[in-house]
Amino acid sequence: MVEQLNHVMSQKNRVDALDEKLDAIFWIMKDDSLPPVVKVEDPILAAVFGLTLATKRSTAENVVGDVDLSQLVIEPYADPFRAYPLAEDYRNFRDLFNKNKTSCYILNTDAFHGEDITPQVTLSSIEEIITGEAIFEQFGPIKEMSYLPIEGYELDFNDEKYIKDIHVRLQSRLDFILKENNTNEGYDALPEETAEMMRHVISEL
Repeated sequence: MVEQLNHVMSQKNRVDALDEKLDAIFWIMKDDSLPPVVKVEDPILAAVFGLTLATKRSTAENVVGDVDLSQLVIEPYADPFRAYPLAEDYRNFRDLFNKNKTSCYILNTDAFHGEDITPQVTLSSIEEIITGEAIFEQFGPIKEMSYLPIEGYELDFNDEKYIKDIHVRLQSRLDFILKENNTNEGYDALPEETAEMMRHVISEL
């Protein structure tokens, strides 16, 4: 990776791009409604999850005022310094997943059902994916998602509270998308397909 980046930096009139094909992208989140590893099968939904990346603020950031560091926030594509419309990032990632057939995974590095997700769990899961040993199961009623079964982080889609928790988090993502359409005179307005996809996933629950 270092050699790839050095090659890009040495090019005249360079752009933020790598020539090599990306096999997979991992969205790293802090969302306790998700198990440790989720695979997103649909390119639009994969880009939407990056668009609505859920995380937490840290003391390493220049946090101003009384900020609850345990509160989830949405930081699109983990990039708080974007200097162009958000829809550009969305379309680029959507096309990456769609045209290049790049796989998309969500890594929840927070906790699930009150059980902390350790670095060892995350790293061993990534190794299983890379070596082709990971076997995913459908994420309950949501056909566009699957998850990696891991002992100690079992899913129960018959649990009404769990279904409600997922619904709340998905709805917060839809709310974010709709809010962006009306903030700053629509500067970061997003294609209608983003809201449509999130509504579709919510309706599957």
